[in-house]
Amino acid sequence: MDFAEPALAAITQIKGNIDSTPGLIYSPGVTNAEIRFLKLQNNSVSWAWGIIVEGGSLKVTNVTIETSCTGSCHGIDFGVGGTPRLTNVNIVVSGGWENYGISSQNNASPELFNVNINASGTGSNYGVYNGIAGKVAMRNTSVTATGGATNYGVYNYGTGGGKVKIDSSTLTGTSATLYSPAGSTNYLSNTQLVGGPITAYLSSIVKCNSVYDANYDPYVCQ
Repeated sequence: MDFAEPALAAITQIKGNIDSTPGLIYSPGVTNAEIRFLKLQNNSVSWAWGIIVEGGSLKVTNVTIETSCTGSCHGIDFGVGGTPRLTNVNIVVSGGWENYGISSQNNASPELFNVNINASGTGSNYGVYNGIAGKVAMRNTSVTATGGATNYGVYNYGTGGGKVKIDSSTLTGTSATLYSPAGSTNYLSNTQLVGGPITAYLSSIVKCNSVYDANYDPYVCQ
């Protein structure tokens, strides 16, 4: 899949109001494929997805994703294995009773580089939700969750060995910048935490190097 990359790098736009799955783009385990120079907008009534990726090694480059709804809103969902890579991507998810910028689970291992994520709404907001056996790596990435009753920058679910690696990034969330239930593993380096703390349970692993808060004071992890 290859969207418009002319000499002037024009942006192709796809707009819709697709309610429920599969979203505006569905990628079922493809390899050697790339989506680039694209803007996706999905404004649906109840549930909304931008992209759903199930396996494979899809690359998403220079893409903007905007979804809004009143129910469960999702920017990109990764599942069923695979090693997708996001580079220079902006994700804005808003309006739902639950909002997920990125969701990764079922052994998916997405890599994020220079990605901006914003999840907002009046209910529960997750910048990055790492679900069952998900593994997420991010660098030079900004993750923000605001406006709801609960707001998590990164939520690392832990079941099945959830793991996140975060380098040179910023996490913002009033409930927790990083939420780490039992069984999850988390590595943070050169990263700023804005808003809430790291909330980690005893059986989880959190290792930090050069992590600091909104006031640029060192943050001490467990």
